[in-house]
Amino acid sequence: MIPPKTPRKKTRLSDAPDMPPEDTSRHLQTYLAEDEWMRLLHVARTTKKGIGDPQRNEILILLMYELGLRREEPGVLRLSYADRLHKNFLYVWRGKGSRSDYYQLSQGTAYKLSEWIHRTYPRMKEASPIDYIFPGKGKNGGLTGRAVYKVFNKCAELAKLKKNARHPHILKRTRCQHLLNAAVEAGFSADIVYQTLAKLVGHTTALTTIKFYTTATDTEKQLVEDVTARLTQHVGATLTQKRKKAEQDRKDGLRE
Repeated sequence: MIPPKTPRKKTRLSDAPDMPPEDTSRHLQTYLAEDEWMRLLHVARTTKKGIGDPQRNEILILLMYELGLRREEPGVLRLSYADRLHKNFLYVWRGKGSRSDYYQLSQGTAYKLSEWIHRTYPRMKEASPIDYIFPGKGKNGGLTGRAVYKVFNKCAELAKLKKNARHPHILKRTRCQHLLNAAVEAGFSADIVYQTLAKLVGHTTALTTIKFYTTATDTEKQLVEDVTARLTQHVGATLTQKRKKAEQDRKDGLRE
């Protein structure tokens, strides 16, 4: 027997509450403090049970921190992307419209990554350039985003991070905030800092960095918006001039 449908309660405009309901959802922690970051790295480097190879886990978390990688992106890194590793550069393919390019690593991270590659592929001459830096059980042969999440979540749990900080994306936020704090202490201007941060983590515009990845003041946000608008207008004007010149050259060619 089919149960009868429950009649829908009619809603009226007069039923609208005076105040919005209280937000009971768990807010994600914005970034890790330095002591939390150091605890996380120590756990990844030393823990051997339950989360796989500690050498892999350490370099995985270091790369995600330094390059601002999403959890799906370490699994697509190939040996061919490390062709400039001797100069501390690594090619990074990014999703969601972010900027794919060569990014500079710190000397220590580049050395650790080189050690990991030579350990994973002891006979480099026999390895294919399309082999993955982090082999896994994914369809493409690389480490899956789900596996990266599990590794990070377990390390975060062992490091006694708060539950709302146990997600890999917090590494990208942490990197931006740590660099911002260091740059402000060194006396750099806000517009230069945010433009540089955007390049380091692969954002196409500094507005994305300042809106989602740092705790910026309203004055800093307005400053970056003004700088970005000025740069955009300049680029637009340059392109317009080039188009007009090309059109004029085409007309002159037809007259001849």
